[in-house]
Amino acid sequence: MEKIKRHYLLILLGVLASLLVTAAVPLPYQPFAFSSVGKSDLVRLTVDNQSTGSLYLWLDGPSFYYMVVKAKESEVFTVMRGKYQETVKACGDTVKTTLDMSTNQKLIMPKCGSKSVTSGVVDLGHLIKIIKISVENESSTKMIVVLEGPATYVFSFDKDQKKNYTVAKGDYKVTYYACGRTGTRNFSVYKGHDLILDCPK
Repeated sequence: MEKIKRHYLLILLGVLASLLVTAAVPLPYQPFAFSSVGKSDLVRLTVDNQSTGSLYLWLDGPSFYYMVVKAKESEVFTVMRGKYQETVKACGDTVKTTLDMSTNQKLIMPKCGSKSVTSGVVDLGHLIKIIKISVENESSTKMIVVLEGPATYVFSFDKDQKKNYTVAKGDYKVTYYACGRTGTRNFSVYKGHDLILDCPK
């Protein structure tokens, strides 16, 4: 009887040992791959401001952004992918348009009144319509001049002084203060023009 028990015990130990050896054998290599990740919801927006003044940019779409890029500087922003209503303020002009940010974009604001020569970018110089003008005070006193139109400008002059400016293209109402009186007139800016002002009548 003891021999039979010992025999079964040996068989049981052999089976257990066999199971342990089998469990330790590595399984055949099973290759696998991660599922591909979809396009990122974020894209890169580069704004290169080559003008001599700050550029202000508002984007309204999948999200809202307000950006400021100082003169002669370039900034990189990360925005949500999609289409935006875009407002740009630069060189004394403000324009509204659309901007497709389904891919990375680069905006360039060249020197006021000029166009960018870089290809493959969004040239803000085509949107910002700037005209060079001169304003002259022919009165015998100091003068304050206010232009109201596509943008608003305030200029000050000493007597008999002439200055050159760049302003947004369009029609303006001119209000000027000199000689103790106030005068008004209209002024259209579509090509280079001189605005000559004397004492209001």
